[in-house]
Amino acid sequence: MSSKKNILFIQTQAPYGDQQAQEGLDMILGASAFYDDVAIIFVSDGIWQLCQSQAPNTKYRKELAKIYQSLEFYDIDKIYVDANSLTARDVKPEELLLTPKVIEQEKFNSLIEQYSQVLTL
Repeated sequence: MSSKKNILFIQTQAPYGDQQAQEGLDMILGASAFYDDVAIIFVSDGIWQLCQSQAPNTKYRKELAKIYQSLEFYDIDKIYVDANSLTARDVKPEELLLTPKVIEQEKFNSLIEQYSQVLTL
């Protein structure tokens, strides 16, 4: 484990069913001010947050896709997506907003071990 202050966020929620995805994204952006290294992995229904065609179902919700496209301004460039989650939902990496690194299940645990803090959202 590195001595740098680092944190990994595991995004598991679909983007617009409730406020969890938005609140998770707010936490990620806030963490970028306090941590040297912020990473995100999208698993399960969390991969839907990265899909290109998004439309919030209410005018009071932010469009997460636009915010995710600004992650580079927060120095967040370690973005991963679980290969099994993509396959299970018939989503191809090229259909995603960003270009996350696709990781296989066997590398998931080693990724987690690289971070001093891990939050599942």
